[in-house]
Amino acid sequence: PPPARRQRLRTLLFGVGTVAVVGAFAATALPPLDDPRLLPAPVSGQQFWQLPTGSSIAYVRVTAAGHPHPTPVIFLHGGPGVPDMAGDSRYFGNLARDGFDVYIYDQVGTGRSSRLADPRGYTLERDVADLEEIRRTIGAERMILIGHSNGGMIAAAYAAVHGQHVAAMVLSSPG
Repeated sequence: PPPARRQRLRTLLFGVGTVAVVGAFAATALPPLDDPRLLPAPVSGQQFWQLPTGSSIAYVRVTAAGHPHPTPVIFLHGGPGVPDMAGDSRYFGNLARDGFDVYIYDQVGTGRSSRLADPRGYTLERDVADLEEIRRTIGAERMILIGHSNGGMIAAAYAAVHGQHVAAMVLSSPG
């Protein structure tokens, strides 16, 4: 065949091969979003809040030792989408020795918590609304917020709207 035709054939075969390789990778390595294999294993003591916002939020409560302080500590993980409930509950759970109830939770759409049908629902406002419902659910008038990375942004946004419910706030590398 003439050189121009050989070049077109090589280009076509390269394109078909690339599509085949990418398709094989996607089919074997990328599970669909509703695949239960995406959910991490439950953490010891894990429970769920069913919030009026529609979120089902996985959390762990580390109960205060001795005489409990009336103000709980809430830890907001980074990301978005990077929860480590097991590690965070071990680390921040140490505050329970100082008399604080400590709550570690996976924000909506992350870890063990529910996913939203419409990804446009993942907003800072949604995270703030969930946090306010968590405050109401646990019956806390005020909270101590510890926010890391994106969790720091949520804590700051929450304090801007609901500052009367924030006793103290620690922000670590807020976005």
